[in-house]
Amino acid sequence: MRSCAYMDDFNKQKIVYSETNNQKNTKIALDSNSYCTDKTCFILVANNYNIDIEYIYKVLSSSVFSFYMNLISPLLGDSGISLTKESVIKFPLAKQGLKNFNNVFELYSLNDKEKEFIVKYFE
Repeated sequence: MRSCAYMDDFNKQKIVYSETNNQKNTKIALDSNSYCTDKTCFILVANNYNIDIEYIYKVLSSSVFSFYMNLISPLLGDSGISLTKESVIKFPLAKQGLKNFNNVFELYSLNDKEKEFIVKYFE
């Protein structure tokens, strides 16, 4: 029988995302209502109280994250992407020092050329 040690994680605030996702607009949700997920979804919880799950949610909801996932994740047809656990954990999460950042471009210190490249990629 499979261990259910992670069941308490569904009662925590968590990030939820579907493995089968959209290349141009990855769908990531922040759940504060103790929802359970389907078999093809993943959850991320902060087991360490020094981690701000809302900060991680903002970063993972960004075009910078979507762009990076398109570079390293398996693509599915013309518009799909597989957000595997292995690809998501490879994302270089910026240090949380910029608590009040305006956007993720600023957080990663991207220059204007890099910002423009990512914005055009999703047009």
